Amino acid sequence: MSTLRRLPVASANEQRAVKEAITAADIIKVNDRELARIADWFGWRDPVAKLREGRRVVAVTHGQDGATLYGDKQLVQIAGVAAKSGGDNVGCGDAFVAMFVHGMTLGWDLQTSGDAASRWAAAVAGQRGATPLFSDEQIDELLGEALP
Repeated sequence: MSTLRRLPVASANEQRAVKEAITAADIIKVNDRELARIADWFGWRDPVAKLREGRRVVAVTHGQDGATLYGDKQLVQIAGVAAKSGGDNVGCGDAFVAMFVHGMTLGWDLQTSGDAASRWAAAVAGQRGATPLFSDEQIDELLGEALP
């Protein structure tokens, strides 16, 4: 949501839209800045607990430092993966959430889904632009242990 990044104060309509999106979601991914912004907007002292209401899975990404995943009665720390130099971070959050949701829908556990998502986001960060193309071999390597 672009409003989470750009606006220090949200209008009533924006706040309502964010709350509706949160209510509808089964998996929520935010980065550290977005989490702080949501907490400020809604006056939440524990924004992760609020986001988890309804037994949602919440992923909080920490850039190159990995992610923290909150699942059903479990907390999983995902290590950051170093990106190749020369790339940028455009699309990394989208890449992370795409692979994370992919893994969860395939029945992977939080650790496996998060590890694959972290590798995928780092691979995107090692390229210029948001949508790099990967060969089948690169995809197999990125998915690593997640593959049967």
